[in-house]
Amino acid sequence: MIDFGKINSAAIGVLPSLLARWLPDGRRVGHEWVCRNPRRSDRKPGSFRVNMNTGKWADFATDDTGGDPVSLAAYLAGTGQAEAARALAELALKDGGQEDAAKLVWLFRTVLCRRPDAKEAAQLNAALAKQRELYRDAPQAAEQAVNTGESPPKSSVLPIETASWTMIANLVLNLDETLNRN
Repeated sequence: MIDFGKINSAAIGVLPSLLARWLPDGRRVGHEWVCRNPRRSDRKPGSFRVNMNTGKWADFATDDTGGDPVSLAAYLAGTGQAEAARALAELALKDGGQEDAAKLVWLFRTVLCRRPDAKEAAQLNAALAKQRELYRDAPQAAEQAVNTGESPPKSSVLPIETASWTMIANLVLNLDETLNRN
């Protein structure tokens, strides 16, 4: 599973730069980022705020709130946290090519802007084989994993494949290099 605590810890360290990218019309006021909410018609900054020390955020006009940078990213994207990994897996299955090796390269280039080295590719191929085995033995778990979240799966690929690749996407998203990029 995705270690959201680790991702949040890493995000807090670079939160000002993330907020400048995610909410570019905002500005720092003390320890808060004050901006308009891009998810609604918000005429002026003020009601949408992010605490840059804790990552807690709120839209005081709508009562939408969250406790960390990952929940803010999910809110801004209009998706749940687990759904983001599934969406990445679905894109890899659709756009990554026919072979597993091509899909791994696609994941790495999408997330890290580079190819996996031989050791990474071998480890991820082994993890993929293990996930496929686990989900073949428990297809109901694959079905449950694929149907987690509010949005329905977009892939017409078998749930065992989508669930297995979701776990691989989780691994890539949790690499230290992913979490600590500037």
